[in-house]
Amino acid sequence: PYQICINFWSIFVVIAGLWFLRKNLLKWFDDNTVAIILFILCVATNLYNFTSFSGNMSHSYLFTLYLLIIYFVDKFYKQPAYLIALLLGLLAGLAVLTRPTEIVCMIPIVLWNVSNFVEVKERITFFKVHFLKLFVFFLSAIAVGSIQLVYWKTYSGHWIFWSYGDNETFSFLHPHIFNGLLSYKKGWFIYTPIMLLILPGFYFLYKKYRSIFWAVFLFCIFNIYFVFSWDCWWYGGSFSQRSVIQSYSLLAFPLAAFIEATKQKRFLFICITVFILFCSWLNIIMTYQSYCYSGIMET
Repeated sequence: PYQICINFWSIFVVIAGLWFLRKNLLKWFDDNTVAIILFILCVATNLYNFTSFSGNMSHSYLFTLYLLIIYFVDKFYKQPAYLIALLLGLLAGLAVLTRPTEIVCMIPIVLWNVSNFVEVKERITFFKVHFLKLFVFFLSAIAVGSIQLVYWKTYSGHWIFWSYGDNETFSFLHPHIFNGLLSYKKGWFIYTPIMLLILPGFYFLYKKYRSIFWAVFLFCIFNIYFVFSWDCWWYGGSFSQRSVIQSYSLLAFPLAAFIEATKQKRFLFICITVFILFCSWLNIIMTYQSYCYSGIMET
């Protein structure tokens, strides 16, 4: 019963996350585009595997946490309130508690709806005006994030305890970005090729939706740098790159910008539709192989 509940709970959590993803995307894109993005993430990416078959890992939960963060951060800048600041802090703290590298969630929190240096100055002024709300955010985030520190102190006697051993750590001066993205061993673009669409997607996001471009783009850059600076960059026995699944909550925006742009060109949209269907078929086949430990792919 315990294992069954874990697996089904991940499905419920992701379904809730997809509901928030739709609400987040509809603020910028039409319903048809959003429907295509939901299909892509659910069927053509490894989110499917880590929701349906590997739900005991944290990534599907972090996917939904990020969607909640984006939902509330957008509300906070439109209507600042102590309750929203509190909820946002709890969500950010929980994300960092789940995986410390999720400290990168601060990038969209700080830079959401900032498109130029003038708006950077306006954001700084906003923080000064709403300093007490900002204090509530940090207090709630630290309260949740420090649970791990208290646990370590209680059971190891140290506030910081490295539980991975000496062979696994970060190599920030020698990140494994090429391997993480393109290697046969576990390359993200090799095993989840649909995400190649984010590359032209960032161009269209910058061109038409610059207010959210920098928050999403900088998050993507720093997140890739952090997760592929880990010495065990292939992240053990898993399908594709599980370390980037939570970032799909933000990468949905360049994907949507690309789909929206291609819809205006009939032939190109047909080609992209064929590519999406192919990637969906490929993802289902490889997910089956990964789950059954068969086939030629690396897991």
